[in-house]
Amino acid sequence: PPSNSLPSPLPAHRLDARVGGVLAVAKTRHALASLSRLFASRSVSKVYRAVVAGHVLPELLASMPPEQLASADFGFLSVESVSRPGGGVRIEQHLEGDKLATTELTVLREDPCSVNGVLSTLELRPLTGRRHQLRTACAQCCGAPIIGDDLYHDDANAVRANRGLGPLPPVRRKAGLYLQAVELALPHPRTGLPLVISCPEMPRFAKLRSRAASGAVWSDAEWEAWRAPAR
Repeated sequence: PPSNSLPSPLPAHRLDARVGGVLAVAKTRHALASLSRLFASRSVSKVYRAVVAGHVLPELLASMPPEQLASADFGFLSVESVSRPGGGVRIEQHLEGDKLATTELTVLREDPCSVNGVLSTLELRPLTGRRHQLRTACAQCCGAPIIGDDLYHDDANAVRANRGLGPLPPVRRKAGLYLQAVELALPHPRTGLPLVISCPEMPRFAKLRSRAASGAVWSDAEWEAWRAPAR
């Protein structure tokens, strides 16, 4: 009905200004109300893809003592292993005035990089909806900031220093933020049936990995020598 139509489509949730990907949009007032209830009740699952600077070892993070996990300023509560294909960890942190932020992280692939040593491609699943929680989980817990993240790059270097690791090179903000929403899963607002909306990784992610590997194609022996100190 005309009274139910919105003047223009409205998003039912938000993405950071520098993040692209899947976004749920409503064209009617009823749909917007239904979607808003689903997000408020945490009935929607989200999956993000990120490329970060540095090596990420989930099993090492899960076993790390609290004093090495992060500096005291970042409010971490715990990092624990999760039973998911590909493994990974669940990260809990206090953000936004002591609100709990929970993120699940899985390493999808690693690529040599002539600038950062390695680029790690991550799957990130936010279980809460705190501002910048994916960016802080990568930088402040893993010490591996998302490529292009100038806001939390210094935090990552502080974490790395706390763990006896060297600093990362300066961030290049103009390259863009390599974080993308790749999937939403939710019950259909009208039928209740499972609905999954996904999109492929943006081409610039593969281009970044290809450019980064230029001059950094390592042999198996070189990879093993590089990985050994992190074990």
